[in-house]
Amino acid sequence: MEMGLFDGGVTFPEYLNQVGPEFRERYEKTLLSEGVKEKLKGLSKSRKVVAFSEGYCPDCVAVLPYIERMREENPNIEYTIKHRTGNEEALVEAAGESRIPLLVFFDENGEPLSVFLEFPEKLKDEMRHAAVEDKKDLVVKFRAGAYNDMIEEAMVELLRI
Repeated sequence: MEMGLFDGGVTFPEYLNQVGPEFRERYEKTLLSEGVKEKLKGLSKSRKVVAFSEGYCPDCVAVLPYIERMREENPNIEYTIKHRTGNEEALVEAAGESRIPLLVFFDENGEPLSVFLEFPEKLKDEMRHAAVEDKKDLVVKFRAGAYNDMIEEAMVELLRI
């Protein structure tokens, strides 16, 4: 599964050249906490991350810069991005559906570790118990950066640091 998913993607800098300015703006504002930087220093085994995204997706804009910042801190993290369009079957195989952002995390042996789909699990839990209007508000806040700590925490957990 890993080899096929990882092939044919682009690096985050290459992806920035394919998408609108909101991605670059969000990336430039994305900073990791000192605690996460310390945890990343302890990752001695390789990790591969395949992200499926589209430039029009505001949830992708919110999430993808975190993996790039983590990759910058630890060269054991390899990160590639593929477009959702044309890869729907791979998304369904990896996560059971084709929503984005979808990030698939692999260990040093190419075995799948974990999957991130659309929102951090903590936020999904809040959404499950919220009224419809409150769900919409949570999504707006997520896209505006109010839950960046949840994104950062989710990425650390999914990388199994």
